Amino acid sequence: MLMNKFRMGYLDEDESDIARFYDFIKKYDIYEFIDFKPKPSIEELIDEINSSNLDILVIDFQINEYVNINYNGVKVFDSIRNKRRNFPCIILTSFADDAISESFDTHIVYSKSIPFGSDTESKKLFEFKIRKSIEHYINELQRASSEFAELTSLNNLTLEQENRLIELDDFLESSLNNDVKLPKHLKNLQHVGNIKELVVRAEDILEKLDALYVPTEKK
Repeated sequence: MLMNKFRMGYLDEDESDIARFYDFIKKYDIYEFIDFKPKPSIEELIDEINSSNLDILVIDFQINEYVNINYNGVKVFDSIRNKRRNFPCIILTSFADDAISESFDTHIVYSKSIPFGSDTESKKLFEFKIRKSIEHYINELQRASSEFAELTSLNNLTLEQENRLIELDDFLESSLNNDVKLPKHLKNLQHVGNIKELVVRAEDILEKLDALYVPTEKK
């Protein structure tokens, strides 16, 4: 049975490092590799990345080392997460201390010596962490969307169910695009008028999630 591959984006300004990372990841036949180069503006770059339907983005910390741009890898990470909450990202660097000091999430920072080096066990563990971060993110979205669909199919909701529906709507919107998210405080019945208005919005959210994350088996 043909399996869908995880779409992995890799952002770097150095062609040789792009090639080295591809040599590392191509050994694992579950990834589709898409490389990105820095753009003159970070907004243009983020638009290109977000339109690529990625499952994870690997970012070189010093993407401004050889090109004249006013942002680095941490700023790209921040911009991605501001638009899509908890989206899987990894920052690769040869300057770990600098990257960690700029990032609030130290768990996403890894040395380039891992994928580019010769330590086989470290490479296997690194790939395992990449895969698990993707699977965790997709599973979290799928669980939320399933519960969301179940609640929106009910004719009468309790107050607790209405509040849960609003929480799920907020979570799913944040995961898709924070830019167009309706503020959470406007989603209660007083402002929305009728909880069924959320159902109309729900259909659009679930369609987008289905397009991005159709449940697949990957081994």
